Amino acid sequence: MHRLAIALVALSFAVPACSARSATEPVDGIPFDVSSVASGGLWQDGEACGHYRVVIRKACSPEHCFDSAVLEWIQSDDTKTTLIGSAPISEVADNLAVVHSVRYLLEEHDGFELLLANTYTEDKARLCVWPTAYQNYDARIIVDSDERLTSRCSRRGPRSRTANGSRRGAARAAERQR
Repeated sequence: MHRLAIALVALSFAVPACSARSATEPVDGIPFDVSSVASGGLWQDGEACGHYRVVIRKACSPEHCFDSAVLEWIQSDDTKTTLIGSAPISEVADNLAVVHSVRYLLEEHDGFELLLANTYTEDKARLCVWPTAYQNYDARIIVDSDERLTSRCSRRGPRSRTANGSRRGAARAAERQR
């Protein structure tokens, strides 16, 4: 019995203790559910200016993972950087998608490219997103029969116009244009 007690005490020192940090606490300031971020492009409205970014968040059930995406308007000046508006990118959630990558497309004038796969069927698609007016964007989904998704994002061709739907956002955008 005495040997067992000594062995248990020795084992407790050999096994590293798990962190007491909650699974919901940010790690180094980044929320635990953020899986990707891409920033780029510039916007200006009078004296105000900033850039855009797309934030991908992951949520998992015991069986599947799904992603959501948000296009954000970030305002910057000499003293601070502030999130001033956002628009959920509904095409990601509507397609039960997992985002494999997100990147800013310099050659497409403030566009972002998201490579998606349906979490159930694994069908792949390319989602192209272009910020337009405040809290609004244009989007185009490209589904290639070629699994390599060789088609590129381009503003030419059919697009779906998506808006945040927020009356407050529309009113704020109207105020900014005055």
